[in-house]
Amino acid sequence: MTVRAQPQSLRIDRLEGGLPKGWGWAEAHGSQPVGLGAGPIRVWRWAVSPPWTSVLVGLLGALALVGGCTAGGPGGPAGLSAQDARLFGPLALPADFDRQRAEQPLSQIPDDPPAPAKPDAARAPELPRQALRCLEDARRLFDEQSWAEAIRELEKALRYNASNAQAHRLLALACLLSGRDSQARLFAQRALEIDPASLACHYVLARLADKVPQTDEALSRYRIALKCPVGQDDAPYRELTHYHLGILLEQERYYRAAAEQLEAFEAGVSALSPAHHKHPELANILQGQRGMVALRMARAYALLGNAGASADALGKAVSHAPGDADLRRDYIAMLVRARRLDQAAREAERFVRDSGADRAAVELLLAVHRVSGHPERGVAAMKQMVAQKPDDVGLGLLYAEALVSARRYTEAVQTLNELLARHPEAAAR
Repeated sequence: MTVRAQPQSLRIDRLEGGLPKGWGWAEAHGSQPVGLGAGPIRVWRWAVSPPWTSVLVGLLGALALVGGCTAGGPGGPAGLSAQDARLFGPLALPADFDRQRAEQPLSQIPDDPPAPAKPDAARAPELPRQALRCLEDARRLFDEQSWAEAIRELEKALRYNASNAQAHRLLALACLLSGRDSQARLFAQRALEIDPASLACHYVLARLADKVPQTDEALSRYRIALKCPVGQDDAPYRELTHYHLGILLEQERYYRAAAEQLEAFEAGVSALSPAHHKHPELANILQGQRGMVALRMARAYALLGNAGASADALGKAVSHAPGDADLRRDYIAMLVRARRLDQAAREAERFVRDSGADRAAVELLLAVHRVSGHPERGVAAMKQMVAQKPDDVGLGLLYAEALVSARRYTEAVQTLNELLARHPEAAAR
């Protein structure tokens, strides 16, 4: 038999001679070395009945593939077989990937704006009782998301004093949340004329620029917002700034800066009060976007070559969507890239259990054990599964493949023979 390994594929060029009749080993026919990986592997000719020839050829292909795998070699294609490199090899970088740009933290991205001037507290107007009452009613209505009613109360407050920065700030936010973008911009600008360090108003202008999109303006406003003092009511807007700035930085391919902002968002929202979690925009993100935040972090770290941080982020994403099989496969593969092989094996075993021994999950588990240098663990896992489902032909074939990976060829052939004896109809498929 001549076997040649090629990138991303294996081609078995020809089978030399026929297959003898009967069962079991035919060592008298000799063996031929297959030069793959770190040294030749001895592939013995098997004496089997013709219906299983295609199965054995496939197993020989698997043997040739695993022959290039070195123990504990998830660090790149050089240490992986072609089969496992497709699962655990380095990720392809986008065509527009710029390493220098990707590695820049936020502080090193050009055009960093200065911190805003702080307002003169001595110039803050003293509001009459009626204006204070209007502000109090407006805050209550704002919390109830009664935007129109809140806006009416705030406009009343401005009639008593047009320099009321708090009224302008809350009007900007109510208009933003109710889709009145032009009014939101006007009130935010007026508030900043009075209080240049209003975090929430810089956030409003950043969001409006982000929608257009005016990327440079949005980046500048978000960065200014992060340099503003955080007032009693500003905490949700600081975390929202981290969130939207992180997404924008990712879109602009500043992957390190993006990951830092999304990490800051995750840390910040965990420290917010339950009342802050009720903020409508923040609540929407917390309820439906946490998994996507983790995925964005995972992608950024993966592109930066930090497989460990990417795996951590994927683990968070899995916790938000445990039923997503593709996501779990990505998580396990990233654990292998991070050389956290024992953890990868545990996660793969859990994936197999949760999937009801789905074929793709089982194949992934076997691959993890192969690249870990412990193919015997794959055999042990398959033995248990086959014992639980002895009539599952697919599992039986995977068991034989695990035996081949562990170089237990006699047992592999015996397993195939037993399968054929119990399921002769399977040979005709």
